[in-house]
This record gives sequence, C-alpha cells and structure tokens, in this order.
Amino acid sequence: MAEIPELSSNQQDRFFSYLDASAACSFLAESLQLPNHTTDARSAIQVDYAASVLRFARQTGLSHLQTTLIYSIAWQVLRQAQGDPASPVNTSIEDQQAVESKLRASCRDLLMPLATPEEKVAQAAGLSVQQIGQVAHFFKSTLIRHLSLYRYAFTRQQGHDLHTADLLVETPWVQPFLGALDAEAWAAYNADNAARAAAEALAAEEARQAQQAAEAAAEAQRVLAAAEEARQAQLARVPQTLDEAIEHAVAVRVEAEKKRLQEEYAASEQGLLSKIAELEGKLKTGAAASAAKK
Repeated sequence: MAEIPELSSNQQDRFFSYLDASAACSFLAESLQLPNHTTDARSAIQVDYAASVLRFARQTGLSHLQTTLIYSIAWQVLRQAQGDPASPVNTSIEDQQAVESKLRASCRDLLMPLATPEEKVAQAAGLSVQQIGQVAHFFKSTLIRHLSLYRYAFTRQQGHDLHTADLLVETPWVQPFLGALDAEAWAAYNADNAARAAAEALAAEEARQAQQAAEAAAEAQRVLAAAEEARQAQLARVPQTLDEAIEHAVAVRVEAEKKRLQEEYAASEQGLLSKIAELEGKLKTGAAASAAKK
C-alpha cells in the first residue's frame, strides 16, 4: 500500500485560509505532492477527495487531532478502494458487492477503536459515538457510494491528449566571437564603469550637501530677517505702560549703541583699508625705483 501523505494542523488551517477554491486546491495538491492535478485525472481525484475530507471535518466541528485521525483513515480506505492497477478488475456485480462489503468492514474496524466516552473526547485522541456515526455516513455517501467509479479511474489506463504547436521566436543577434573583449579589456571596461558610477554618486552627494547648505543659509537668513522685523516693530510701537516704556527706552538705547558701534567699526575698517592701500602703493613705488636703478 502506498504511503499516506501527511497533512499537519498548520497545513489544514492554511487550506481553509484561502478564499479562492482553486488556490486552496493548488495548495493542497502541493502539500500532497500532486503537482499534476490539473492534467492527471487520478491526481485530481485524490486532491478532491482530500479536500472533501477536510471540509467534512471542519463542518462536523472536529479538532485538529480528530481531523488528522479521520484524514488517515480516509486515505487507508481510499487505498483499498483503488485496488491494484496491475491486476485486472472484475466488473461483475458479485465482485463489486464483495469489494464493497470488505470496504465497509475495513471502515468499521478502523473507526470502532476510536470510540471514546462523550466526556473524555476533548482529552483523548478519539471520537464520540455520534461522531463515528457521522464519519461512517460520510464514507458511505461518498467513497463507498461511488466505489465503481473510483476503481475504474485507478485501475484502467486513461487517455491523454497531447497538443503541440510551432512558435517562431525572434532572438537578438549574437555578436561575432572574434569581436569579444579579452579578460583585461573586460576588466578595464568594468573598472571604468565602476569609476564613472562612483564619480556620479560623489557628484550627486556633493550637490545634495550644497543644496542642504543653501537651504540652511536661506532659513537662517529668514530667521534673522524675521527677528529684525520684530525688533523694528517693537521700536516703532508706542509704549502703553510703565514696563513697556522702560523696555522701549532700553531697546532704543541698545539700538543707538549698536548703530554707533557699527559706524565706528566701519570707520576703523575704512581707515585700515586706506592704510593698507597706502602701504601697498609705497611698496610698489619702492620696487619700481629699485628696478629702475638696476
């Protein structure tokens, strides 16, 4: 008898998580290692059978452990119903009845040991009497009812249609081998590309930093302009209280002192620039005189 494909509780939950029935069946086929279920009739039957067992277990309210038990029994019964593909199948009514009776007895022998008292079902790996009856009815209404079809599908050679078609594919033109680069030229080509990419990345980074610096300078200038505007507005505002009058007087005094210092600094700077220009003129004159004497 072929090995029964395993199906974990996580795989059971994933099967029911798919909203699309086709996607759920594809996942189940992958779990059962039946990738050709869309083209092979026997694989499709097994996937559909496994899906019906899982849906029955979910609708009946079975736990993951109980579902695994029923799933294992379902595959054992299916393997018996499939028969031996190498042996010819007797299609007589007597043979079909004998196989069906044997299958019913096998279901009974597999299910009865799982009988568990109602109050212990939750803690034990078993089924209540009512659940066993539901499982037996499921097998009777599905596998046993269509036993002849199952045996026919799994014991007779199935015909397959294979269709072929010629397709013209346009491929890119292959460069002549003699024009290919040697190892050194290819390495130099890659090095040039890498250097060019690095230079472009460096230029982009410098441009980004320059833009950030310009934006920061503009923001600082805006803040200074706003502060100056607020200060000028404060100086121009007529004080309404004694405190405001004191603050206004202090601000006016500070502004006057600031203006005086700026004027003194400008005058000192202008004087220094004049002296520097005078010294430069004298140096140039002395140098010209020395050159003339030579």
